[in-house]
Order: sequence, then structure tokens, then C-alpha cells
Amino acid sequence: MKTACSAQTAPRATVRTCLLLSALVVGMSVACFSPAFSAPPPPPPDTTAVAGRPHGGPREPVCPALEPAMFAAHYRAVAAFTADSVPRQYVAVGSARGYVYVSRWMGFGYASTWSTFYLGAPVKKILADDIDANGVVDLVVLTSAGRMFVFDTSTRQLVWENTSNDFESVSEFLIDQLDPDRARELILCADSRLLVLDGERLQREYQSADEFRAEYMVIGDVDDDDEKELVLDSGFVINARTLNIEWQTDFFGTRLTLFDVDDDGVPELVCESTGGALRMYDLDIRQEKTVF
Repeated sequence: MKTACSAQTAPRATVRTCLLLSALVVGMSVACFSPAFSAPPPPPPDTTAVAGRPHGGPREPVCPALEPAMFAAHYRAVAAFTADSVPRQYVAVGSARGYVYVSRWMGFGYASTWSTFYLGAPVKKILADDIDANGVVDLVVLTSAGRMFVFDTSTRQLVWENTSNDFESVSEFLIDQLDPDRARELILCADSRLLVLDGERLQREYQSADEFRAEYMVIGDVDDDDEKELVLDSGFVINARTLNIEWQTDFFGTRLTLFDVDDDGVPELVCESTGGALRMYDLDIRQEKTVF
């Protein structure tokens, strides 16, 4: 019987080629499934964020560096967005090593497209938004050292970063629409103040008279008065337009989010307490809600 790589019938060069291919396949199998790879080093900069598979083919083995536990160990922030004249889906991932990696959805998985330079500290947060209303998505990045960077996703260039002339350290930021112009606003907790920056010029529009500290903030109309409020983890509820305190209480918790749990048209504050338990607040009546 003849085979594709029969030594009796194939030329010597063909035999050598088949042996090399066989060795390569075996080597790849060992690399993907060897126990020695159960705790690999951090992935290189061009590692894609999601493993894919060819159309109609079997799912490829997921390398350990892409499994959830390994991903969580090396990446700190994720933002998904759509860009380009022909809309394509992207994901930006911030790493503990101080880089942002941007990958594009290819129909069967994500492929790495570009990355930032070293940002000086682990990436804490990424938001993707067209802050200057020019039709191009911007990546707004915050590091654990309090530095902020804005990247244009079309040119892939840095367009702005905070300096000591603006403010030295940012602990948290949001993006929202606070005035009638097209540009968005950046709301920052920086140098113990709340600051509002115009998204087009990235210049300070106004700041709070009071000092605040916040590692988490959310924004929304939490008391059904047709005005947006800022809710800080430190226990403050603040008018987003004037930055005046509406009321305050003790520390709310961490990982804040707003969600209309009881479907009454007014969102509740949902957060995590210091001990890890779920907490919920009716901010319109200014009291904690029972969680069963």
C-alpha cells in the first residue's frame, strides 16, 4: 500500500520534507499541551486577546496565556468599540505592564493591530468615546499612577496627556454630555477636586470648590429631577452641572453601577461593600435598600 510519505516510493527530498513537517506538528502539540506550560510567562505585546478558529474548522487549543485566570493576572482594563469607515469591532486591553493593546475582530477571532508606548504604570481604566465629536473614536486611558492619555484610534497617535500644569494625579474619570455643544465632557477626580474638561479642547471648564476623593464614580439622574448627579464611592451625591453637593453619607462601597432594579424609572446604586457583600441604595429617598 502506498502512503503520502512512503519511503519506498517518494524521492529522498520528499521524505526529508515529510519528516520535518511531522517533527513540527509534534513540537507544536508538545508546546500547547505540555504541563510545563501550565504557568507561562506574561504574553508578548503582540499576543491576541482572544483565541479564534478558522471558518468551519475545529476550535484551536487555547494557549494558557489566554485563559481567564492568566488574562486577569496580566490585564486590568478593557474597552470595546466600533471604528473605521466600514465599521469594524475592536477591543482595547490595558495591561499590568503599562501598555494598551488594540485588536480587531476578524470574523473568527481577534487579531492584534497596534499598541501604545509604555505608559509608565499599570493601566487602571480605559474608555472609548468620540470625545471631540469629529467622527473618530478616542481611547482615554488612566494609569494606576494617576496619569491620563488620549489616543486617536484613526492615527493611533497620542493627542493629549495631563501635565503638572493641568493636574498631577487622577484617581477616577467619566465621560458624559453635560452641555449643549457636540463635544463630550471628561469628569475627573484629580488632585482632590472634581474637574470638568471640554472634550474638544481638553481644557478645564470648571472645577469644584470642595475637595473630594473617589476611586469609583458613576453618573445619572438618580433622584428623578431631570438633572444628572455624580455618585462617589466616598458617599457624596453631587450635581454634575454645578458640582455642588446635594447630600452625603458614609462610604457607599466599591465597583459602583447604576441599575433600575425595581423598574420604577429611577436607577438604584448597586455596589460592593468593604467585605465583598452586595449593597444597594435608593438614592431618590436617600436610604439603603434591602438585598435578599
